[in-house]
Amino acid sequence: MYIRDIGKKIGAGRTAVIYEYGQDKIVKLFKVGFPSAAVQQEYQIGKLVSSMAVPAPQVGSLVKLDGQEGIVYQKISGFTLLEQLIRSFEKAATYIEKFVQLHVKIHSLQSSCLPDGRQKLVDKIASQKLLQDSIKEQLQAGLSDFPAVNSLCHGDYHPDNIILHNGQLIVIDWVDAYYGYPLLDVARTYLLISTPYVQVHVDTGTISEMQKVLAGKYLEEYYSLRPFSREDFNRALKIVAAARLAENVPNEQEWLLSIIHDRSPSPISVFSIKG
Repeated sequence: MYIRDIGKKIGAGRTAVIYEYGQDKIVKLFKVGFPSAAVQQEYQIGKLVSSMAVPAPQVGSLVKLDGQEGIVYQKISGFTLLEQLIRSFEKAATYIEKFVQLHVKIHSLQSSCLPDGRQKLVDKIASQKLLQDSIKEQLQAGLSDFPAVNSLCHGDYHPDNIILHNGQLIVIDWVDAYYGYPLLDVARTYLLISTPYVQVHVDTGTISEMQKVLAGKYLEEYYSLRPFSREDFNRALKIVAAARLAENVPNEQEWLLSIIHDRSPSPISVFSIKG
């Protein structure tokens, strides 16, 4: 089969393009040169996650079209949670409550068959040329202060990776899933909600205010269900900020460095946390 024989293009990212694939499926077609091992890993992660008690797309087969490798997924129709928030921000509290409840549910699941999240973070921090070796070593050592647990973590949990489908939140894009300590996943989500790299077509001032509200509500709601200390969160935030640097996201470098070097106020000052 050739690319011209499948459905219309419905999305694109840095590594892949998404096409319709029959009536109820899509195919994620990876760009030429994308490592086969990475495609296989995403496929295996997807199969594992879809077999767990979490709302995620079912994974079909591996395919090859015009020499490009791809993965077939169940098609999930609906608006993303980010789109819903932009359309109906007055319902933000309700949406964030559901968003957090689902995140907590994900973290309640266990799996040691996924990549080791701690090792992923160590490797990303080690690859950084913007940080002094002493800072990298301090951040990597900080990981050992967190318990070694096998909690399921999404690794890229944010409102644009959630689809509202028939009244249910469905989590997509599990390629970065790992097992590890949930607070690191929480800190990553806080970063993703707060990022200055915004791709939606909304007034910059408006989206910035929305982000502040959403990030604060997210932390407050998560804390109400699974409390954590101020010290642990700040440590986790610095670690995931250093790892995020490796992704070279536009407009984020100075912001991330300010978090790592304590030049930004602690985000958890917006509500009361003991410790």
